[in-house]
Amino acid sequence: APTYATLPYSESFEGPWIDVLSTRDAPTTSWRNTPATSDNSWRREDDGAAAAWNVPNLGDYPAISSAGLYSARFHTFGSTKGTQGKLDLYANLSGAGSKTLSFDYINPTGTDKLDVLVSTDGGATFSTTPILTATASAAFTAKTVAVISNSATTVIRFQATSDYGDNDLGMDNLQ
Repeated sequence: APTYATLPYSESFEGPWIDVLSTRDAPTTSWRNTPATSDNSWRREDDGAAAAWNVPNLGDYPAISSAGLYSARFHTFGSTKGTQGKLDLYANLSGAGSKTLSFDYINPTGTDKLDVLVSTDGGATFSTTPILTATASAAFTAKTVAVISNSATTVIRFQATSDYGDNDLGMDNLQ
């Protein structure tokens, strides 16, 4: 079972990813990756081989990170158009006060996108409307959005959708 991260929380994807359901498929025990392996699986930007990406060295984005040396990468270059990959953060948001999610995002070309969805019941159901949708961004760009939840079993889903284009998309510096 995932460990629900407590606030304040930050992740810059610097450490080696751990084996949860496959080889190096999650940044920590608070994350889950669906699918755990294949071209449409998330990985640390330098470790596509662990996901069995068909062409792990193609699709790189120009800057590999915005903070530190690494980022989380979705391999849109190798994923069939419309294919999705989900990277879920399990977080305890039961504390009082408003919550803000921020992260840096890059997607140099194409029509692929990243939707951020929220579940307040441990991932059983998710919002049908994303709280944020990120599309093209030539360089790492800060994204910020309010997360409306006081649930101890909140799941924040980063859902990438591939356009089977020239560049992968990535995120870094998550707070």
